[in-house]
Formats: sequence, C-alpha cells, structure tokens
Amino acid sequence: MLLASLVLLRKSLRNLDAIVPTLRRMGACHVGYGARPEHYPLVGTTLIASLAAVAGDDCKPEFERAWAAAFELVASVMLEAAQEAELAAV
Repeated sequence: MLLASLVLLRKSLRNLDAIVPTLRRMGACHVGYGARPEHYPLVGTTLIASLAAVAGDDCKPEFERAWAAAFELVASVMLEAAQEAELAAV
C-alpha cells in the first residue's frame, strides 16, 4: 500500500489536484488506524530518510527537498480529512 501510494504520488506530481480525493480517503482511514497529527512529521522524516538510503549516491539534496515538499502537501490534505472524519464521528 505504501509503495503504491508513493508511485501514485510520483506519477501525479504535475497534477496533484487529481489525487486529492484519494489523499482525503487515506486521511480519513488513518484515523481508524490510530494515526495522530503528531505522527505525520515523524513518518515524513523517516520516509524521506528511507528513500535517500535506498537511492544512495543517486540521492541529491534537491530530491530530498522535493519529496519533503510533496510530503507536506500530502500530509496537510490527509490531516484535514482526518480532522473532518473525527468531527463527524463525534
């Protein structure tokens, strides 16, 4: 699931609006998994560090910055949807 999400994100970088509905569904689902807003930064840092480790010498600082920016966008959409799902459950 994570790999599929990363591939989708990579394929959608030029048209992120197209994946917003998917990101919103993911954010709402993550509430049920117990994900909290404070988990997102840790996940982002770990994910980007893992991508850099796998890429090795091919990983350039601009790639890490681009992935960090993409993650920030993804996290913000998911967190918004998560918050809405939590409010709807009350």
